[in-house]
Amino acid sequence: MRNILTSLALILAATGCATTSSSGEASCAFLMLFHGRTYVGIPTASRVTGERPLGSVHRPTCFDHNHVTADERAAERAATRARHPAWTLPGIDPRLAFAIPSEFPRVVFYSHLGSFRPHDLPPALRRIVTR
Repeated sequence: MRNILTSLALILAATGCATTSSSGEASCAFLMLFHGRTYVGIPTASRVTGERPLGSVHRPTCFDHNHVTADERAAERAATRARHPAWTLPGIDPRLAFAIPSEFPRVVFYSHLGSFRPHDLPPALRRIVTR
């Protein structure tokens, strides 16, 4: 459980564009958009498999562009145009959470409306995150 909470804290930092890569730019890689809703990536204890194809999701633009080169800005724009194949999760409403197992095999994307603490997640999602 401690490893999951540590990983969760790191992802929460990344979702706020607060972490930087080796080149110094911010990273918003663990946010996805689907039907106008923002989803945050939550690490899982084991590989996630999808149940049914859901559709395509994409990353939002990360607006933290301090000291970013024109090439880095172009790469960011290209990344936000890229579509990722989302899958439903067994027993979980896809408006709440989905997976992208081909690209992020140990992450579920959760439409958070408050808490990220594992014990506050819906039971079906909590089982995936902590198993």
